[in-house]
This record gives sequence, C-alpha cells and structure tokens, in this order.
Amino acid sequence: MRLLVPLIVIGALLASQIAWAKESTYFTAQNKALKQCESRASIRRAKRLIRAGRKANCALPGAASTASTQSKTSSSVSSASSVSSFSVDTLDDTTVHTQFVLLGETGPTVAAAKIFLDDEALFVTSISVNLAAETNVIDDLLIFDENRRLLGHARMDPSNTTNRKYKLSLAAGALTVPRRQDFHFYVRPKLLSRDQGALSNEVIAVSNLLVEGNGEWTSQKYAKSSTENFPSFLTARSEITKVANALSATDSLVSGQDRKLGAFTFEGRRSDPVAHIQIQQVVFDIGRTGGIELSNVYMRADGSDDRRSCTANASQITCLVSAGFGELNEGPRTLTVYGSVFIPDNTQNASLRISINQAGDILTSGAISWWDGSNTFEWVSLPAPIADGTYWQN
Repeated sequence: MRLLVPLIVIGALLASQIAWAKESTYFTAQNKALKQCESRASIRRAKRLIRAGRKANCALPGAASTASTQSKTSSSVSSASSVSSFSVDTLDDTTVHTQFVLLGETGPTVAAAKIFLDDEALFVTSISVNLAAETNVIDDLLIFDENRRLLGHARMDPSNTTNRKYKLSLAAGALTVPRRQDFHFYVRPKLLSRDQGALSNEVIAVSNLLVEGNGEWTSQKYAKSSTENFPSFLTARSEITKVANALSATDSLVSGQDRKLGAFTFEGRRSDPVAHIQIQQVVFDIGRTGGIELSNVYMRADGSDDRRSCTANASQITCLVSAGFGELNEGPRTLTVYGSVFIPDNTQNASLRISINQAGDILTSGAISWWDGSNTFEWVSLPAPIADGTYWQN
C-alpha cells in the first residue's frame, strides 16, 4: 500500500506531460492562426478542448510564439535557417570592389558568392575562405548571409599548411540551405592593428569560397565552391575619403596673371594616431577651348602664404605637394592652383577647366599619390572621375 501513492503521483505527472505534449503538438498542427489566449480561464478552457480532441478557441502561450517563429523563418527571403548568432552587419556597403582596408578595423566586403543545390537541401557544416596568397594581417573573417546576419567568424585552419585557409565550423542544424534556392553570403576581414604587428601595403585577395555539408535526405557529403572572381585589396594605415571642388561650378574666365585655375578640398581618415595622410603629388587634366594658353602655374594651400611651382603641358598640370601643404592629419585641406591665363584677341566662347580624373588601382597609377606614414600609394579608393573643377568661360 505504501508504494501505491508514489506510483499514483508518478503516473499523474507522466499523464500531465503527455497531455501537454499533445496540446503543443495539436496546436502547432491545427491552431497557428488563432488569437493568443489572454486570461487564465481562456487558457484552461483551451486545454480542456484540446484534451477532448476538439479545436481550441484561442492559441496557448509559448506554442503561438514557436509557430510564429517557424512561420517567419519559412517565409523569410533568406535561404538560410536561423543561426546561433543574431549579430547584424553594421556597415552599409556590401559591394565588392578594389579598395583600401585599414589596419585594426573590420574591412569592406572582399568576396560575395552564391550557391544553388538542385537535388536536396544542405545541412551546412562549414564555410571556408581560401586566400590567393598568405598574409599576416587578418585576425579573422566575418561571414554574413544575404540578410546581413553574422553566421560566424572564420579563423585560420591550422591543418592547412599554406596558412591561406580560414574556416567557419557550424553546429548541426545551425544553417540549412534549402533545395533549389540561391544562398547568398559575403565576407569581411577583421584586421589586426599596427600595434599587433600588422603592416600596410599587404595584399588581401580571396581565391574562392567553399560551402560543405550533408544532404538532407541522402546524408551525402556535398562541397560547393564559388565560381566568382574576386578583386584584390590593399592594407593601409589611412586613406583619402573625399576630393571635391572648393569653388563654384561655373565662373567667368578673365585673362591675366595669378588667376585661379581650380581649388579642391581633400579629406581623409586614419586608423592609428601616429599614421599620416600626406598628399605628395596631384596630376590635373586640362580641358580648354579657344586657344587659351597657361603659364607660371603654381599651388597654394589654405592657411599658408607659401607657393609651390607646378609643371604644365598641353594636357596636364603636375604639382608636387610638400608636407606642409598636403598633410590631412588635422582635417581637410584645400589646395588651389593658380596661373597666368592668356586668351587670344577676338576669341569668343573660350573655356577652361582643370579636373582630377584618374583614381587608379593596385596595378595602375592614378592622379593622386599619398603617404600613410609607412608606404606611398599612387591610387585612391574613389570613383572616377574623382573631381571636376570650376568651368571657366568668357
């Protein structure tokens, strides 16, 4: 008789758990669209109806939120299932184009790809990033899905002898790529700082991205590699972020000495307090009509009475910029180009404009050369043409 009471209690507990499991299962299958139960009485009534095999008149708490989450996940634009981390990319630009990556920062998107599986869904077990060349500046690589959610940090794979493979391992069920849906993802590098030994003028280039996993139905192992070509990026301690016309868009052209030919404001930013942003040379393209002639061309900087001579030919003006003129460490600087302008007599509709056009890239010199405190670069991460000066017309 003494054993009877414990057995009755255990039986009651098991029955309660089974009943609740049935309630949750039944709700998930039948009552996804119901309004949430708002009172204890309505919850008790819903449970009684479910136990009796009837449809509840409101949704039980807990089960409703689960169903809502499942619904949102299945209807999401993203082809990936929910992952353990819900961090979101805070950087706006996800396009892939050659630019500078500053030391100690999370950099621009260095690779973006998609995979597509025709036969079955894929339970992803890892995503690998293979670099074209070894580098010592990367802390880890951040991998995001198309909804800008962080999937995780890919770290150097110690089993790879080339030191060019970074791998993100995923827990079972963390990421699923549905069948016959494109799965898009992209990669940003997180760089070591200069104090951690990272150097400027190091190339970062992704060779390919590799997604590995198991098929949903067959458990067959899959390995899908990207087919896109990715550009190269270059590390730096600073960068020029903007160049703009500092004068009006148009103005009157007048002959004479010491005439303004154009003025441009340069801006930049640094990633460490002892880095520099020092402009060393600027090449201006000349556009002119009406037989205009230029001579005695020179440059001045805002806040200084000094002048620096420039060289000019029929199509370009080249100005070597001294340290006192081109230093952007304390903020923007405006550089103004002057010269003697000669307009032939009886010339109508003469015009003049100087512009900074060529941005250049890792392999091609552009119109601006600058120094970051460690290395000199002959290109900028800006769209070309970089900046048009004032259009002067008589």
